[in-house]
Amino acid sequence: MKKGMNRKGLSDVVTTVLIILFAIVAVAVVGGIVMNQINKAGKNIDKATFCTENIVEPVTCVFAADVDAAAGNQPGVRIGYTRTNGDATMLTLNPVRANIEIQGGAIVSDNAGSTSITKGNSITFVKQTPISPVPVSVELATNYYLKGSAGEQVTCTSKKLDCTSQ
Repeated sequence: MKKGMNRKGLSDVVTTVLIILFAIVAVAVVGGIVMNQINKAGKNIDKATFCTENIVEPVTCVFAADVDAAAGNQPGVRIGYTRTNGDATMLTLNPVRANIEIQGGAIVSDNAGSTSITKGNSITFVKQTPISPVPVSVELATNYYLKGSAGEQVTCTSKKLDCTSQ
């Protein structure tokens, strides 16, 4: 019997074991990457579901030359919004921001209230500074705590509402 034959047989076994080990490592690496992506997608789905369950929508957007008589009849925009659904905890500081789109596509953002709004209630926000050119639409960005008052923060954006002039 030749010595080379035993080595050759041993080499085939080692090669087979190495191929199997590489395959196992490759499956583990790919599996880890896929599971990581699935977990990230799951968190995003949780946030999207959260936003559909906690709805704050603009109901009025009016541009007027005398939007607020108490402020000296300055021109501006009056935005009414309501919370139609949900009871999640809003951030305590600036829970709602109004993103006002003006002619030409620029966005003017401002805090639209410093208090949390509960389900079924409405608030009117007045932006008293002159807005030029005229506002076209408004959308609201509402900030919540995802899980309790110490949880991760989530920002939910409403549908756009077209503004009218008075």
